[in-house]
Amino acid sequence: MRKLLAAARGGGGYQPPASNNLIASGPYSSALTVSETVLTQVHCHTNKSDGSFSPAAVVADYLSAGYGALAITDHDKVTSQPAGITTAIPANELSPTQQHIIGINTTYTRGVTTDAQAIIDAIVADGGSAQIAHPKWVRGMTYAEMAALTGYAGMEIHNAKVVGGSGQNPITYPGYAMDRWDQLLAGRRDVWAFAVDDLHQIDAYNTYDIGRLQVFVQTNNVAGVAGRIASGNFVADVSNHGVTPGFPTRTNSSVGVTCSGATRIEAWGPSGILASASGTTLSYAYGAEPYVRLVAVGDYTEAFGSALSHLWIALDGTWAVSGGTLNHTGDVNIRRIILRRHREGDFTATVDAQHNGAGTDNAALMFNVLGSSYYYMVRFGASSVSGYNNRLSLAMTTSGSFPTTPPASVAFTAAAGTWYRIKLAYTSATGTITAKIWDRDDTEPADWQVTWADTTWRNGGFGFRANRNVKFDNLYIDGFRTYYQPIALDAA
Repeated sequence: MRKLLAAARGGGGYQPPASNNLIASGPYSSALTVSETVLTQVHCHTNKSDGSFSPAAVVADYLSAGYGALAITDHDKVTSQPAGITTAIPANELSPTQQHIIGINTTYTRGVTTDAQAIIDAIVADGGSAQIAHPKWVRGMTYAEMAALTGYAGMEIHNAKVVGGSGQNPITYPGYAMDRWDQLLAGRRDVWAFAVDDLHQIDAYNTYDIGRLQVFVQTNNVAGVAGRIASGNFVADVSNHGVTPGFPTRTNSSVGVTCSGATRIEAWGPSGILASASGTTLSYAYGAEPYVRLVAVGDYTEAFGSALSHLWIALDGTWAVSGGTLNHTGDVNIRRIILRRHREGDFTATVDAQHNGAGTDNAALMFNVLGSSYYYMVRFGASSVSGYNNRLSLAMTTSGSFPTTPPASVAFTAAAGTWYRIKLAYTSATGTITAKIWDRDDTEPADWQVTWADTTWRNGGFGFRANRNVKFDNLYIDGFRTYYQPIALDAA
């Protein structure tokens, strides 16, 4: 009866799984024993293939970021992992011209094999699990092609390197693939969601500790971590570092979870969002939905009270934390610093900024950053640049420079040495960007002062842009997400 009801509600209707049978209790079985969550990276490269750093350097950097398990996935070879991180998972990225596939907990290398199904079958036969890498990248696959494959454990819903546009246009080849995952789930495929770095350069702005897994384990070893990944007992973090995922609960009538640090918990199904609750806890009473997947939403705050963490990287210019603020000094050219945090969908952000009074001083908050030449910004200052002087402006770039006249702006005179607060909101469905600015010691104005709509770039990172002497403080961004695997409700 539940399956018949699901067919009536589930868009394209209920379809039995092609081969992967949904786990009757969902991936988060109450029978499992969980003692810890292990921070895990399952897609990164070294100079043993096309990475820029040695295995020892890659291990050291992930160790310093708190990782307890690591799979080095050099192309078509299994790289020996130096000591350091507790659990070293044998793995590689199998790279035929058709589609790249990550093999986890396997020493299988494809040789001359190029067929995706044959590669997946060989990984599984070797005792490993397979995930489809960057499904929308240049060597990507359509939904129909992915649906025709069987036996793979999951797919990358987020690939940090591709989001950052390294080597390919991130608009043409997106690094997010949430829509593809939802299509597969609606077709009743138990495909797990992976968020990964695809690290090639530790010092790149678009990779390293951005996409990651947190795996629920009893013991942090290869069998414990890789086994739980294969069965879906993990979450996929996309830059949501402030949230500690809890283990979901399920009864005969509800599913729920508590995640410390979360600001909102959501339940999703084939029809979209089913329920949402502010705070750290959600309990959802399910009906005829064939599955529910949970999402924990968190915030990012940065008060610049100490040296910048590894999440920040300067593209150019002179940036330093001093006196409790982030400062850019001295350079009349456009200079940028990037926060290595990605998000997709709606968000709100605020930051405090001030300029020093020179004619070309200006400060900008960049968002939906896809590369050094692909981003939006909200900007103010004493700029003498035509069209921007003494204004609050919204603009975008595709070439590293901006049009003489921004597409949306309003007159605003910012006094030198005064702290102002910028607030912006972004609505992904319509591409609507709204912004306002005020003296941070005053009351926030009720109305948005600048509005603009553009749907070109719906995801990406964040950063600051400056000319000459500018200071930033108290950055806040909401909307970062931790994705749970689908909990099957209709399996026998």
